[in-house]
Amino acid sequence: AGAETFGGGTAPKMTTSQLMSVGRVPISGTTEISPIVEVLNMADYTHSVTSVVPISEPIFQASPSSVTIRNFMPLETVHVEISFRNNDTVARRVKIVQPESPFFEVALAKANVASKVAPGMDITYVLKFTPEERIDYFCDVVCFTEREKFIIPVRCLGPRGWIDFPDQVFFEKAPVKAESLKTVLVRNVGETDATVTLSSQRPFRAMPPVATLGVGESMQVHFSFFPET
Repeated sequence: AGAETFGGGTAPKMTTSQLMSVGRVPISGTTEISPIVEVLNMADYTHSVTSVVPISEPIFQASPSSVTIRNFMPLETVHVEISFRNNDTVARRVKIVQPESPFFEVALAKANVASKVAPGMDITYVLKFTPEERIDYFCDVVCFTEREKFIIPVRCLGPRGWIDFPDQVFFEKAPVKAESLKTVLVRNVGETDATVTLSSQRPFRAMPPVATLGVGESMQVHFSFFPET
């Protein structure tokens, strides 16, 4: 099992098969509320200084609110559409700042759109990612409404090592106050070296505690179970 850190938080623990399934998806996103990093003085930007949208949420709802890109190739551009919905009851503006990184670009999906977005309507931008090599890239797309500044985290993940641990290890009819052993052969089925750290709590034990496998390499992992009662 494992957890993947993203956008400042940690996802729930997942089994090996769940992690590998997620890793096969080239583009994925989340739908939680985008993090606000600064609150602005609305009077500086608009006469409509009241809003029905809670102050804890951006006036524009981004979809997706974070982006993860995998399985990309050098010099091949990946396109991701991001829509922004005006959740207020009056027309509002949203501005997307061009990323400083040369590997990312943001542009309107359609030209000649109105400067204001009507209530309940969407405006769509296209995020373009053009990598030079297969490594990790990170970018926060900065967005401004008339009330706040918020970000859309973008994570582009290069090759990963994947060790094909079983999702579960069963100890059937284990005797009390005696050690039961299970040995599992695992292999790195990923695209780069993989380092694994094994931890357990009594009455279970896993060995070795730390190991590194090159691509295609295998090793034995020993699990033990010593029930006291």
